[in-house]
Amino acid sequence: MKENKMKKCNIQIFSQAEDLRLYVIEHSLQIETLTSEAIGSLLGVDYKASKSFGFGSSSLSFNQKIQIIQDIKGLDSDMAKKLTCLMNVGNKFAHIQEVDSFDKLFEIAKNGNWIKKILETYSLEEKKDDDEKYQFLFFKLADEIANMLYELQVQEGLTKSVLKAEKDFQKSHLEAYRKVIAKTEGGKELNDEILDETMKKIPHLKIHRKK
Repeated sequence: MKENKMKKCNIQIFSQAEDLRLYVIEHSLQIETLTSEAIGSLLGVDYKASKSFGFGSSSLSFNQKIQIIQDIKGLDSDMAKKLTCLMNVGNKFAHIQEVDSFDKLFEIAKNGNWIKKILETYSLEEKKDDDEKYQFLFFKLADEIANMLYELQVQEGLTKSVLKAEKDFQKSHLEAYRKVIAKTEGGKELNDEILDETMKKIPHLKIHRKK
């Protein structure tokens, strides 16, 4: 019988840094960029050129971007907590000099136990030392969030493609219908009557009749 071996995970997909602080910060920056890309896709804007989501001094914070994603897509509470957890880890490593290990993070941060609990929801393929263990768990957290943000963009792209296809079909169908009706006896009058009924249903739109 062949031994069932679990595929080893490459935790350096987002960062090649050996220094733990840099490793964490680079992951946080990667996820923030993906969050901006996802918002840009959802809103139909180029996030790099946007004052709110781009690189300018007036751009929104990571936390504000997370809240926008939640408002637009209604993320489940579990994923919202994971996003908040990653943001908190990144902030602590970036702004508190004493936090140079996960043990220090858990000890110093007011929500250290909560962060630890979130990270420990992920599994390990093999036994590791504490810091290596939590670095691996942090990577799995970032990886899951990245996949979620990629999926958001893919689903949004598919939705827009379907809506465009439906709109194109309806427009072509209507034009073909009008041409066929126009060829019949009394077709012009019938088309005018249909247009009148349509205008009654959408009075806020200005529709010009073709003469």
